[in-house]
Amino acid sequence: MAKIKRVPAETKIEIVKAHLLDKKPVSELSEAHGISPKNIYLWQNQLFSNGSLVFERKNDRRTGENAAKRNELEFNKKMQN
Repeated sequence: MAKIKRVPAETKIEIVKAHLLDKKPVSELSEAHGISPKNIYLWQNQLFSNGSLVFERKNDRRTGENAAKRNELEFNKKMQN
C-alpha cells in the first residue's frame, strides 16, 4: 500500500502558484513533488473556494463575532463533507 504523503499548506500554495503564475504544467509539478495531479487541482479548487476568508475582517463589528474563528469552523465543516 502506498504511503500517504502529508504536504504542508505553504508547499501547496507554492505548487498552485507555480502552476497559475509561472505557467508550469501540472504534470511537471506533480512529478517533481511526488504527488498526484489530482491533488494539485483539488488544492487549486480549495484555494479559490476559500480565498475570500483572507479578505474578511477579523471581527464583525455588527455582531462582535470573530470572523476568523467562524470561518475556520465553516472550512472544517466543508472538509468533513
